[in-house]
Amino acid sequence: MPTRYIFLLCFFVLCAHPCKGADALAINNRFEAGKTYEYEQVSQISTVPEGTAFAETPDSHITVHYVAQATREQGTDNLALQVLVSSVKAGVMQEGLIYAYDSSDPAKSPPPLQQLFGGVKDKTFTLIYSPSLDLIEIRAPNDDATLLKGMPVMTSRQLAESFHLLQMASLPKRTVEKGAEWEWKCKLQLPPMPTIIYNGKSRLDGRQSSGQPDQVAVAVEGTLESHDKDTPAPATATAIPLLTDAIFKGSQIFDTKQRLLIQTTVSCEFNLFVNGGAMRTLQYDSCRLLSVKDKTLKSADD
Repeated sequence: MPTRYIFLLCFFVLCAHPCKGADALAINNRFEAGKTYEYEQVSQISTVPEGTAFAETPDSHITVHYVAQATREQGTDNLALQVLVSSVKAGVMQEGLIYAYDSSDPAKSPPPLQQLFGGVKDKTFTLIYSPSLDLIEIRAPNDDATLLKGMPVMTSRQLAESFHLLQMASLPKRTVEKGAEWEWKCKLQLPPMPTIIYNGKSRLDGRQSSGQPDQVAVAVEGTLESHDKDTPAPATATAIPLLTDAIFKGSQIFDTKQRLLIQTTVSCEFNLFVNGGAMRTLQYDSCRLLSVKDKTLKSADD
């Protein structure tokens, strides 16, 4: 099972949107300078040969904590969002046994898991947004690297692109009313795979139950590609993994009072072609806002 490629994909969950006035709502994340935001992303992944039923227990699971500190760029009205990968926990099943990784005590994990996950914790990047929340710049260290036996680790820039996709890329630029639909598209560079293309469609389902009057629900669905849709999947062996027949579906909750996306849940099913073989993959992802505080950016393991 090509766990390293699934690990790269698992960060790229999809995001959401809310509203303004009695009927039209403004669904945009509004990060406040001086605040620190903590997020938890959980992914569960199952992979089987094509034509085989998925097992009830996932092959692997990954929990990642992000801490993001918002500041105002000096001399401008732009918002700088500095993000830290503060902790990583994971479990990988092989031959019926589950091997665990915890960034708070990595020495207890098998060396391959230390290699795979250890390079992610403590990576940082900064996203610069205009007052209208357009992404102006990504500031990330040049930390491209491959680890033991060519096993790749996500770079800080790739993590930055995934975080932007998760929190901002699919949000509508205009106010929307209940039942409104909008389409969005996003591209991500994810070597050694070709560019991942997200073709998404969102719909505002309206407010939650009366017990949560400030929260609205958004439905999301769409497709993913890792090659041009007019190019057939490779029939011969290739070391470059390709993602095909990928569909995703999920829901999101936006808090109109906080002006923040507070929860995303998405399932994605796709074929992964590696070395001429096709593996069917089912992935469940969830991301939730854990806290908003006035504090200094630091690791969750501290």
